[in-house]
Order: sequence, then C-alpha cells, then structure tokens
Amino acid sequence: MTAKIKHAKGERFNIRFNRKIRLEFHGARLTSEGGLLAYRELDEALGLFDSVPAAMTDRRTGRNIQHDMTNLLRQSVYSRLAGYEDVNDARCLSVDPVMRAVTGKKKNAASVNTIGRFETEILALKENLEVLSEISGRWVEKAMERTPHHRIILDMDSSESPVHGEQEGSAYNLGNFLRRLVLPGKIKHWSLRSLLTKLIKIGAKVLRHSRYVTFQMAEVAISKEIFSEILLRINRLRCCSLQ
Repeated sequence: MTAKIKHAKGERFNIRFNRKIRLEFHGARLTSEGGLLAYRELDEALGLFDSVPAAMTDRRTGRNIQHDMTNLLRQSVYSRLAGYEDVNDARCLSVDPVMRAVTGKKKNAASVNTIGRFETEILALKENLEVLSEISGRWVEKAMERTPHHRIILDMDSSESPVHGEQEGSAYNLGNFLRRLVLPGKIKHWSLRSLLTKLIKIGAKVLRHSRYVTFQMAEVAISKEIFSEILLRINRLRCCSLQ
C-alpha cells in the first residue's frame, strides 16, 4: 500500500521517514532563483536593456499599463535563463521575490495573461521581431567593449518560432557573458548547465524592512566568497571599457 503524506494545519506537512521533520511552504518569502541577481547586476553593468524602450514598438493604449516593455522583455528572457520555457510558469514567477527584484516591481511581476500577450502579440509584430534579432549583436558590442577577448561565441537558434527563438538566444547569450567575463578561476570551467543548477538555483530567504530587502542566500555549490568575487568582477566592468 502506498504511504500517504500527512497534511497538518495550514501549510505544514509531516513526512513518515522522520517524524521530527516538517515541511512548510512560504511562497513569496522564499526563492530558488537567488543567483539571477548576479545576472541582473551584469545586465545593469553592461546596459543590456537600455535601448529597449526606444527601439521596440508598444501599441498598448490603455491607462492601466503596469509593466513597461523593458521589464516585460527582461522577465521573458530571465525566465528562460532560469529554465522556465512555458508562459504558464509566470503564475509562480510573478510572485517570486527574485523575479520581482529583477523587474523592479515592488508588487508582482507580470502575470500569465500579461506575459502571454506580450510574447504572442507585442513581440510578434514585424518591427519588434527585427529589433529582437538585433539585440544579440548590440549586446556583444557592449560586452566586447569591456573584455580583451576578440570573439564571443553566440547562440544561433534554429527554433521554428522566431519569437521564442530570439528570447532563448538572448538568455543563452546573457548566461554566456557572465561565464566568459566574470567567473572566478575556480569555476571558470563550468558549463551553462552547471551555472543553471549551481549558481542560478540558489535558495534564499527574503527579509523585508522599511528601507531594504535582504536575500539570505544558501551556501551549497556557491560560497559567499565566490559570489562576492563575481559581484566584484561585475563592478569592475562598469568603468573599464577597453575600446
């Protein structure tokens, strides 16, 4: 007979192999995507999304527009960077503390309906598809200004969906920039898959104060020292153009 997991009061679960262990789910107070904050720091240091507002066409005319084009595109790209390829994943990601921080939202990031319309209607416009196809080139130019490397390997996506293909390509390139530009020697050999499972998927507890939001990061595959060195290397990129 299959053993059933007992559900206690509220959100607490008891498990049978060790009755001293209890499981609790705390939603927006915990995250499993803590490492995305390092990518967001690199994104800001290189100014990757700076040209989005002027370059992309937004035909929305309503007065209650809560998410601008930059944050919608950023949420779309970062979702894929973290391994979430389905628009329906926005149901959970919209309340995730890290995704809210990445998109600069005090409340929720874009919902399933909002991100769905963005990807299937707004990004599908011919002029926006052309902008998306140019983004990787612009990003490479920004990255090359701050590295002695003479080339950076790009993703050439063969997806039948031009919209999803461009977003996945942008996510790949953002991941590759961090890998090529700022990884410390100890983990320089890590693949993008290793970075997804070991760096991006850092668990963190969120503490909110009147002026600050603190992410208490778990130290498992990535230590405090390594994460600190990554941030230090990103900070050096802000003022060290080699062009």
